[in-house]
Amino acid sequence: MTRSQAHAPGRRYLNLGCGRRFSQDPEWANIDLRSSHDRVMAHDLATGIPFPDRTFDAVYHSNMLEHLDRAAAERLLRECCRVLKPGGLCRVGVPDMEDIARVYLAELERRAAGGPANRHEWMVIEMIDQMARHEPGGAMAEYIRGHGKADVEFALERAGNVARQVGSRPEAPQEPPLPSLRARIGMALRRWLLSDRELRALQVGLYRTGGEPHLWMYDRCTLGALLTACGFVELSIHEFNQSAIPGWASHALDADPDGHEHAPDTLYMEARKPGSASGPAG
Repeated sequence: MTRSQAHAPGRRYLNLGCGRRFSQDPEWANIDLRSSHDRVMAHDLATGIPFPDRTFDAVYHSNMLEHLDRAAAERLLRECCRVLKPGGLCRVGVPDMEDIARVYLAELERRAAGGPANRHEWMVIEMIDQMARHEPGGAMAEYIRGHGKADVEFALERAGNVARQVGSRPEAPQEPPLPSLRARIGMALRRWLLSDRELRALQVGLYRTGGEPHLWMYDRCTLGALLTACGFVELSIHEFNQSAIPGWASHALDADPDGHEHAPDTLYMEARKPGSASGPAG
C-alpha cells in the first residue's frame, strides 16, 4: 500500500496490528510490524502511526493492546486519537479480564465440588499463560496438543479459532532456516560471554519483548478509563459483529469465514474523538 492510496477521497478506516486479519476494501489501510500482503503496510507502531492528523474516520485494533505495556498502550491510543477526524471512532478489542475472572471462579467452585478438572485447568491457563509464558504457544499450546477432543472442547468454546491456530502450530520447525553469518557470529559471542543462565535469561527477555506475551489485561472499567484519559468520549460496548462503523459485519475483521467470532473471550469497546466533521478537533 502506498501513501497516495492512504489519502484516497471518501471515508477512510485504519486497522492496526492486523497480522493476517486485514481488509482488502480500498477504504481500509492496514498496518502490521511485518507485511503479510501487499495491502498491509509494514511499520513499527512503537514509533507512532505513520499518518497525518485527522486522516481517518475510524481506527480499529483487536487483541493488540494487551501486548503493550501500560505506557506504550497509552501512547498508541493517543496516536489513534490524533489520526482520527473530529467525531471519528476508535474500536478496541482486548481479552476480557472480567469475563475470564468470572468464569474462572465458577469453574473453581465446580472443581472444588468434584466437577471436571479440564475446565478449571483451562481457565487457569487462559488467565495466566499469555502473561507468564517464556516460549511460543506456552501452556495453551501444550494443553491443546496434549488433550483429547472431549477435553479441549471447552477451550475451543472459550478461545475459538485462536486456540485452534495455537494448537495446530508445529512444536518446532522441521527444517529451521540456516542463520546468517552475522547471526552465527552473534550466537557464538553470546555463548562465549554469557553463562548458561545468562544466555537463557537473554533468550527469555528477547521473547518477552517480542510481541507474543500479554503485558497487561483490561476490563470494561480500566479500558474505559484509559480511553477517557486519552481524550475519547461516548464509550460503548459492542458484540463482535456490531459496530458504529458502517458496514462493520461485512468486513469480517472480528469474525471467521464461518461467521463465528474469531476470539470469543474478547471485550469490544468503541469511543469517539470529540468534535464533529465540521467542528473543532478534540
